[in-house]
Amino acid sequence: MNSNLSNLYKGMFMRCAQFSIAVLVAFTASINISVAKSDSPSSELLYEMVEAKPLERKAARYPEESARRGQEGWVQVSYVIDNNGQVIDPVIIDSSGVKDFEKATLRAIKKWQYSPAMRDGEPIQQCQMKVQMDFVLNNGSDGVRKRFRAMYMKASDYLEQGNFVEADDVLSKMKSRKIWNMYENAWFWMLDAKVASALKDESRELSSLSRAVSSNDGDKYLGSDNFLLSQQRIFILQLKSELYTDALDTFQIIEDSPNSQKISANLLETAKKLENYMNSDQLLVRNQKIGSRGVEVHKLYRNSFGVSELNGNLETVDIRCQSKRTKFTFKEDSMWSVPASWGECSVLFEGDEGTSFKIVEVNPEQIDDNQS
Repeated sequence: MNSNLSNLYKGMFMRCAQFSIAVLVAFTASINISVAKSDSPSSELLYEMVEAKPLERKAARYPEESARRGQEGWVQVSYVIDNNGQVIDPVIIDSSGVKDFEKATLRAIKKWQYSPAMRDGEPIQQCQMKVQMDFVLNNGSDGVRKRFRAMYMKASDYLEQGNFVEADDVLSKMKSRKIWNMYENAWFWMLDAKVASALKDESRELSSLSRAVSSNDGDKYLGSDNFLLSQQRIFILQLKSELYTDALDTFQIIEDSPNSQKISANLLETAKKLENYMNSDQLLVRNQKIGSRGVEVHKLYRNSFGVSELNGNLETVDIRCQSKRTKFTFKEDSMWSVPASWGECSVLFEGDEGTSFKIVEVNPEQIDDNQS
């Protein structure tokens, strides 16, 4: 990365980090923890499970036009392995924005073959499957290119001058081209996050920062400092957005990253309080909104959940767990409970763009109390 560009953005993010610490202190001071005490029964073996193993997983074919342009990117997909070892129902969760990469990814994944997962000797579905495909050229640019850098600096100058609308206009022009390599992809989304912050659009800021750090190569494209500062800001925004499970995952990424001791120490107390809160008898409530893809994913922390305050149209609730998958048509005032034996679960909510609702996670005993 060009040193001037790197120093410019590092300065921006240091100010962002100072703001994040202020939010962190406010969150820590305001959260009240109420931990329910219970006696844990002795465990017993319920079943033995063998996970699905890949037999054939060919990489996606690189789109010719994208290769000619020097275009790179990534695609994240959720999918299910059925009891015959075939991939079914792949869903694009997010991507760098290149439709040709998305199409190539889906074509490749649908041809993958596994030996099926087994439970007590019987084949079963394996449903908590996610993968990210990075499209990277062997002879690609090792840094940002001249045209990208010129537009990037123009947007940055507007941002520094407080001309946020003008900066956003330049970003829109850059986004419409989408002829980025992996360096440009990471730095574009980091700058987009900074503009979103200036415009006080935290939802966009979180989405853009998550894309900036999404590469399978970790901090390669942003550098260690910017990568960690971005993850710290993601953690704060996830707390504010009630994405508590995601926030704990982000904290784990920070802890596992090299040279993260200072940031980890700053966040440790809040992460512990958050974990205690999630293990308490308090309801876990998250505001959700269906985006342009028509599907949103929520990772469950508890085994029982419901939907309230629906505004719009939800079609289906697709529960994908490690060893089981169920899909329901949506019905208001319903509760869904997932056996703990199904393992870690995510829920795909499918509906019309703009549909908003609250996801409420509860403890199973709370359902029993209400029904008794």
